[in-house]
Amino acid sequence: MTEAPGEIGGTPWAWQQKEQCLRLLLEAVAGAMGGYAVILLDVQGRITSWDGGAEYLIGYRREDVFGKHFSFFYATEDILSGKPGDDLQHALVGPVRGDVLRMRKDGTNFWADTVLTALRDESGALRGYGIVLHDITERKAAEAERLQLLVSAQRARQQAEEANRLKDEFLAAVSHELRTPLSSILGWVRVLSARKTPDPASLAKGITIIERNTKALAQLIDDLLDISRIVTGKLKLEVLPVDLRQIIDAALDSARPAAEAKGLVLEKEFDGDGASVGLVRGDADRLQQVVWNLLSNAIKFTPERGRVRIKLKSAPGQAIIEVEDTGAGIPPDFLPYVFDRFRQADGSAVRKHGGLGLGLAIVRHLVELHGGTVQAMSEGEGQGARLSVRLPCPTGDEPECEPSARELATGMASAPGPGVDAPVTAVTPLAGVRILLVEDDTDIRELLAETLTYQGAEVQTAIGVTQALSVLGRWWPDVLVSDIFMPGEDGYSLIRKVRALPLPGARTLPAIALTGHAQARDRTRVLAVGFQMHVPKPVDPGELAMAISRLLEAMRR
Repeated sequence: MTEAPGEIGGTPWAWQQKEQCLRLLLEAVAGAMGGYAVILLDVQGRITSWDGGAEYLIGYRREDVFGKHFSFFYATEDILSGKPGDDLQHALVGPVRGDVLRMRKDGTNFWADTVLTALRDESGALRGYGIVLHDITERKAAEAERLQLLVSAQRARQQAEEANRLKDEFLAAVSHELRTPLSSILGWVRVLSARKTPDPASLAKGITIIERNTKALAQLIDDLLDISRIVTGKLKLEVLPVDLRQIIDAALDSARPAAEAKGLVLEKEFDGDGASVGLVRGDADRLQQVVWNLLSNAIKFTPERGRVRIKLKSAPGQAIIEVEDTGAGIPPDFLPYVFDRFRQADGSAVRKHGGLGLGLAIVRHLVELHGGTVQAMSEGEGQGARLSVRLPCPTGDEPECEPSARELATGMASAPGPGVDAPVTAVTPLAGVRILLVEDDTDIRELLAETLTYQGAEVQTAIGVTQALSVLGRWWPDVLVSDIFMPGEDGYSLIRKVRALPLPGARTLPAIALTGHAQARDRTRVLAVGFQMHVPKPVDPGELAMAISRLLEAMRR
């Protein structure tokens, strides 16, 4: 007896017909949509159908995979963990779906949106499984890229917020650090001006305070200018052989008053007699600035009756300068940022220590310009700190590092800047020296004229080029001292016109340039147009007097 087709819904023959229809339907859908693969499995998970999409996506042909267990294209770690079997078990309860990393025949991986479904006949009996894969590798890459962009944007926003916070703290610190010495200077000027005849003790005290705060202002300005040059890449070095022992001794002399004011012990320790370190090649002024900043930093953060020690050691191919202190130490979380610009361990408005947080940043940059490295070490807060500078030593025989008389005469061996005290003598031998001072700023002109006159010089002043040439027409000086940047014609124009005058001595008149620009190229230009010496502003009157005396002595040789 033959059964009608409608009566065989649960027979194997009926299931095979439905399986064939399902396969054709899925293959048609996958082919139309693209990027899809349809795989049918038997109840043990062996492959019974492998469409063209699966062949394209995974790389195996039908004959290569027919009858194999479907787990072969899982990632190795998934196979080892038993994930294929777990997926089949979970599919008995309901469809298993997820973004899964699959493996192609060539060993590469791809992301697939995977749906694993148990297939049952009308009676509910398990007939196998169906797998639909959708290649989402590009989508995953786009998502990863988008996530990376979001992370990068978030990081950039955090960095910008941090930069703004540091900028605000820095501007607040600048305001505070500038206003504090200005308040002291202005206050004492008013106190002394209000007293017609101030007593000697008050006068001496006021002058000392004014001088100290003026130097502090000059140092702040120097640091800001140095950072500006660093940021713009305009900070240059004048490299000559340098004896580090002399550099350290000069920096110690400058730092000693601050240390003594706090009752600190300053110690110096050279490797042997120091001779084994030998010479390094570098900019003497900038290396002295490095050592002075290290000492100044140690003194600032060391409490009263503490100790600061500077060592000069040698290593193969290197000279090592170490500054140790018994001070506040450096917190571990701040140690990586010690040499960053505008950073201080306590950046709040109520921080215990003053300063702009620029000194050590300048140190790092100057050391790196010399081809060296700098490192900070500390056991933590209250444990002191050790800052180490390593500089490369020159190879072979080097010339003597003392500047020649010609270098002194041309100004290439310049005087220390405002942050470094120069030797001071009570009287400078300027008696009878005739000086023409050209300066457009009234206060500076009167200050320098008064000081040079007090040193015994005969001084004539001019506020610009025209007036200076008028003075030269009736009165010939022994030395010309001129500002460079003046309204109208500048100091470059003045020296050219002086050298062109049809007067005896015009071409050899000793001339010193005063300028707020102290880079190597500024000195080169000053010397090229006809000046013999370059003195950077702010000008210390005593240093200017010594520079004039030194120039005159050099010109007589």
